[in-house]
Amino acid sequence: MNSCLSLSENPLRFEPLRKMTTIFYDDKSNEIFTIIHTDVMQVIVENTNLRKKNVYTVKHKRHVISLKFSPDQRILAVQHDKNSIEFMSFVDGIQSSSFTQFAKASNSELLGFVWVSGIEVLFVTNVSLELYQVEYDKKSLKYLKNVSMNISWFLHLPKKNFILLCTGPNGIHLQPYYIQDTNFNKLPRLELDSTHFQKQGKPCTILERDVTLTSCYNQTRVLIFQHSQNGALPGTDIAVYTVSKNIPAKKTHVLKLSLCGRFALNIVDDLIVVHHQISKTSFIFDIGLVIREEDSVTILTPIIDAMPIKIPSDIECELYSPHWVTFQPNIIIDVGIGAFWYLNIDLSNFLTHIEDKCLLVDFLLQRTNGKIYLVKLLNGVMLSENKNLEEIAQLFNRLNLVYKDKLELERQSQVGLPVSSSITIQVYKPLTDMKIAFNQLDMYSNVFTGVADYTYKSSSQKNKKFFTWILLEYIRSLTDYNIPVQHCIHELLINTLVLNKDFQQLHQILQYHVIADSKPLACLLLSLENVYPPAHQLALDMLHRITNATEEITEVLLSKKLVISALRYSDAYGTEGEISYRKYLDIADSVGDPNVFYSVFVEFEKRDQSNSKGISQFSSGGRCDVYVQRFFDRYRKIAV
Repeated sequence: MNSCLSLSENPLRFEPLRKMTTIFYDDKSNEIFTIIHTDVMQVIVENTNLRKKNVYTVKHKRHVISLKFSPDQRILAVQHDKNSIEFMSFVDGIQSSSFTQFAKASNSELLGFVWVSGIEVLFVTNVSLELYQVEYDKKSLKYLKNVSMNISWFLHLPKKNFILLCTGPNGIHLQPYYIQDTNFNKLPRLELDSTHFQKQGKPCTILERDVTLTSCYNQTRVLIFQHSQNGALPGTDIAVYTVSKNIPAKKTHVLKLSLCGRFALNIVDDLIVVHHQISKTSFIFDIGLVIREEDSVTILTPIIDAMPIKIPSDIECELYSPHWVTFQPNIIIDVGIGAFWYLNIDLSNFLTHIEDKCLLVDFLLQRTNGKIYLVKLLNGVMLSENKNLEEIAQLFNRLNLVYKDKLELERQSQVGLPVSSSITIQVYKPLTDMKIAFNQLDMYSNVFTGVADYTYKSSSQKNKKFFTWILLEYIRSLTDYNIPVQHCIHELLINTLVLNKDFQQLHQILQYHVIADSKPLACLLLSLENVYPPAHQLALDMLHRITNATEEITEVLLSKKLVISALRYSDAYGTEGEISYRKYLDIADSVGDPNVFYSVFVEFEKRDQSNSKGISQFSSGGRCDVYVQRFFDRYRKIAV
């Protein structure tokens, strides 16, 4: 079975965990720290994005609990014990100076620290949050503020400066904070289902290993493993809490797992991947797909069967090793062999693992690179021997629902309505939250043209007829969502009908306005007159229904040398600006009927006489001298 998950090729290699080495990873700076304990302490720092390695020498050899560089790489902060942090600066990789900061709360235990910004560092103790500012010149920290509370452990989401604290006297509450402009912004604590955190009927501590703080679909999420209690059916659920700055966090999803044991989590392209060590497989969930709801909570099962991760060919490792450590969003580190991978997904394999085509479309619309696989899916469905028009219509509806949302958001951003204190503007909210939209040009260029080429070359009249119905279904779907159909789609439909010689159906489609009137389509119909003569009149009728097409209609009539009809239509419906006497007289003269030339010339004489401005094209540079002379030479006798 082809796996949908794989470890990245060419992993970053570093010194593995040994007796004389210690490994740390900083998820804010994306750096791996390898500490080698020899006569002096060497710190090897490798940036996982830049693949850049730096070596630093520390003058002493003390135990290291945690260490992190400041975002500007000027200061290395190292926690050696439970109540202080040492801040070191370096010159050419050798420690030049340092200072130590103790936690402000007396008799407190320092649980850890995070760099909030280039000059701000947060201490998290068991009794408080303490925010400090680094004063580089004074080689010290300036105390800014603190918040007191009982804290058992904490998690940090670096990109959003979001902190999740396990609080309460027994560590039974989860309290979120986000830090902004040196302020601690407290959010409502998570309302947990207490039945999953009890022992012998009493609340018990929430374990850090059971909680993951991450971002999924551009929202902060807290994922909590809920293990089955005694007497319950074996299995583990993952409760997904969605956290917002404006409203209280709430449980929005429950992910159903049929196994118990040790789990780990990653987020890959907004897919939640749950690794199970015992079975050495991974489960994939997509919280963007609404499957089933219970009390406003979406219940989800894996979108495909559990499968192992594919190992790259250039390395040997033990899958789901006890040495594996996962970090958010999609990082897997094997400290046993010293390898750093990104977890990737292979969307092409989902095409075979997800049988429901409508579900597959919804899935691909939410993937970053889903468009190329949507093309493959749609082409496969339309060219299949067992193609189903009803299924294709459902796929179009799903695509156009998202397409409509994108168009509406673009329209709203372009309008730029001003906000008034007395008027509340309803901001448009999409029904879906998809990463890509499949528009009409995508359909035309990447799907329909290829299917059309295959269909035109096919000897099967049934296939050709079916392609016509596919195009009509697409137009129907666009119309249902009030999306104007672009010219390329209408043009393809008309050309398809002409190539299939379905002129009767073409006539009906135009008569019943299945195709919207437009000047480009009218021109296309005019070009079809040789293969279908009624197309000329259909084009004129279409132009007539368009309010500003008088000039185009007169040009069509003139091309047929129907000069009198062109003049009458111009008089009846008006044209922008004056008509050219010479142009009409040229055509009237070429008709070869003296009565036509005479009628046109006399009509223009009447117009000149009734012109209040006294301007005549016969005498004011209209280049009509030759026709004036010809009129008097040939046709004046008719007037007499």
